Amino acid sequence: MPALAQPVTVSWWQLKEFPATEITLDSDLIKIFPSGLQKISNLTPDFLKTHLTEEQFNSVERSGLFQNINVNINDHPHPERISVGIYDTLSGEKGRFIAIRSENETQIFTHPGITGYSGILIKNQRVRWYKCLDCNDYDLIYWSGRRFIVE
Repeated sequence: MPALAQPVTVSWWQLKEFPATEITLDSDLIKIFPSGLQKISNLTPDFLKTHLTEEQFNSVERSGLFQNINVNINDHPHPERISVGIYDTLSGEKGRFIAIRSENETQIFTHPGITGYSGILIKNQRVRWYKCLDCNDYDLIYWSGRRFIVE
């Protein structure tokens, strides 16, 4: 007798898409998106509380991942402000972003596609950028001595 197929369980963070709702005048963000930034949203606790169920928000709180953090991960004396969010461009591209703001510049890395959840974890002065709550799949971002690099 053949084995019965097990139902596939998909977690909310794999399916949930958030709306990019804010219009920004931040020139650092605007110049990163050559196709024209239309709307952007940072994944702040207030934003997440508005767009998640209480149970989903509690799972984010328990995860140990951050959506915004101030931490010094380069060789400069001032901490960087690292945040994650979602974006829509005028050309229709949408996706997730991570912004690293240092004293003198902002670097932004994007992940086109779903405008879903992402979180940050700092390990050994490196940034792990997760696009899920319960996985080992992340982009590693580190200071090269001149700028931040994503692996």
